[in-house]
Amino acid sequence: MNINTRPVNFIHFHDLTLLVVEHEGTEYVPLKPLSDLAGIDWRNTKRAWRTQKTSR
Repeated sequence: MNINTRPVNFIHFHDLTLLVVEHEGTEYVPLKPLSDLAGIDWRNTKRAWRTQKTSR
């Protein structure tokens, strides 16, 4: 977490408690627990997310 990122809330979702953080005015939740819950391979999810993020 850097100085512009701060925890703001928790979300309870399908027996998971996810930390919500705010960074530069946008709220985020961690992607790994959600991909694990959906049964999606985390490495592929992370790779796709990074590719999409750098394509913008």
